[in-house]
Amino acid sequence: MADLPTPLITIILSKLPAKSLLRFRCVAKSWRSLIDEQHFINLHLKNSSQNPTHQTLIIKDSFLQKDTNFTSKDPFLYSLDYPTLKRATLINCPFDCDSAETQIVGSCDGLLCLADGIAAYIFNPATRKHRVLPVTPVEIPGEGVFLNGCLHWLVVKKPISKAVDVLVALDIGTEEHRVLPIPEYNELKMDYYSNVGVIYGCISIRVFYPNNRLDVWIMKEYGVKESWTKWFSIPQRENIGFFSCLKPIVYLKKNGSKELLFEKDFKEFVWFDVKQQIFKDVNTRGLPWSLASALLVESLIPLDSPKKKKPVNKKRHDLDGFLSKGFKLKL
Repeated sequence: MADLPTPLITIILSKLPAKSLLRFRCVAKSWRSLIDEQHFINLHLKNSSQNPTHQTLIIKDSFLQKDTNFTSKDPFLYSLDYPTLKRATLINCPFDCDSAETQIVGSCDGLLCLADGIAAYIFNPATRKHRVLPVTPVEIPGEGVFLNGCLHWLVVKKPISKAVDVLVALDIGTEEHRVLPIPEYNELKMDYYSNVGVIYGCISIRVFYPNNRLDVWIMKEYGVKESWTKWFSIPQRENIGFFSCLKPIVYLKKNGSKELLFEKDFKEFVWFDVKQQIFKDVNTRGLPWSLASALLVESLIPLDSPKKKKPVNKKRHDLDGFLSKGFKLKL
């Protein structure tokens, strides 16, 4: 490796798992400096987001809220390697929080957000670094999802007597909000529950009609109403299996098939074959009795105190020039 040019070493290392890179920081000072560089961290995050083996499911044990034989400090988080989903592994949190009250708020760029009513916690499971944030004095019901620099919420426009779903986007950079178009998904005037999410890099809305079906819509072109497409419907029927709640986790193409991973009824995971319209059970060891989950991309995003920006060094310029020549490496 010593004979390889630095730009090539950068490309190779950026395709490795975060846990391996954290060990490799001990190889040499030059490697440590490279791995800690912001440009490398961003490159690694980009590569990891495109590699399913660099993603993991974070699981919260929800049964603690009902169990009277636990202490508030009991472990409550698990990791589940994706896409194998074979075994859940306990995560020991490096911060104190109330296990029973803590909820998963969401995840973004390898960072997990948790909250327990007293404080909010930003946690990077790969680096085991965290930050504690004060709870906002304004309560916002529901979970926002992040895409294109904005947080998105599906809200109900008043008056309640003429309730209409509205998709609101808040730009984190400018702190400005706008209303995005949504599909007309209640043409049958049926009772339903709706939630917003992100699937395959697109805003999605799932609409559940109790005792009838689940519809999943995706907005293929951000902000364009005409791009909304009903991706598929899952009916409530015996040969598929009945459910009270299905939460889409991730979409995966494998072996010529298209499958969607769901969290089903807060207790298990199932694959849904989009073409064959069937569920496939996932046999996972070590799952809690009741759960909540979030998909997390491995990252090296630091959570230490912000440091002063350093001038871009020559290695960075070398890498940009190296990449601009169209070099592609297949591992």
